[in-house]
Amino acid sequence: MVNMPPELFEREPSDVFVAEGHGETVAHAEPELFGMAPFQIVALAMLVLIVIMVWKKVPGMIAG
Repeated sequence: MVNMPPELFEREPSDVFVAEGHGETVAHAEPELFGMAPFQIVALAMLVLIVIMVWKKVPGMIAG
């Protein structure tokens, strides 16, 4: 007698439940620092890091 593996997928469709909202959608405030969005802060930090690396002549140390 062959042991059948446990059934992993249902063969009958299950009922789908959809949650309904409580009315109007609430708009949340976006996080900001000094009027800048998070992606702008990251871009500014990357730019500052690259400028410091060029100022300290890191590419020259790597190349030669």
